[in-house]
Amino acid sequence: GLIDGLKIILSIRALWPLLPLATISYAVIIAERGLWAGPFLSDVYGLAPVDRGFILLIMATAMSIGALIYGPLDRVFGGYKWISVIGTALSAAGFLGLALFEPSLTTAAILLSILGAAGMTYGVLMAHGRAFVPDHLLGRGITFLNILFIGGAAIIQPISGAVMTRLLAGPADFAYAVDPS
Repeated sequence: GLIDGLKIILSIRALWPLLPLATISYAVIIAERGLWAGPFLSDVYGLAPVDRGFILLIMATAMSIGALIYGPLDRVFGGYKWISVIGTALSAAGFLGLALFEPSLTTAAILLSILGAAGMTYGVLMAHGRAFVPDHLLGRGITFLNILFIGGAAIIQPISGAVMTRLLAGPADFAYAVDPS
């Protein structure tokens, strides 16, 4: 049955390192592009909606191109592991560049595009995970990974909103804020 198949999928130890990455990797990129990049460009750079939209279009295009570029890289790197590691590291570097420095608008747009393109490891991680799933459980295994990718995106957006709400409340309010409802 379904539960037995899921238990078998979860018993595959080679998948374990992929599970948190599958849950988070796609989620942070989608949350950034879909939820946070627009307000960031507005609040930090004072961009009007059309100008924000143009930069987000560039980021979305970079994401599409990044997903396509990852396809043939398994032959260059001899597998999926290092492609995922490098892509995740480049994406994290883009986030760090935005967070730790005060980049110019042009640099911020480039960093958003880099983290978007580099962060599209969805297909690579899916292919990597597929290699560990037995053929008779392939449908369940890939579906489970897909649920992690999409579920992570669904979960991280309200969590990131709650974190930002607390952070914007200020240090004392953040430390002691309690929602009685």
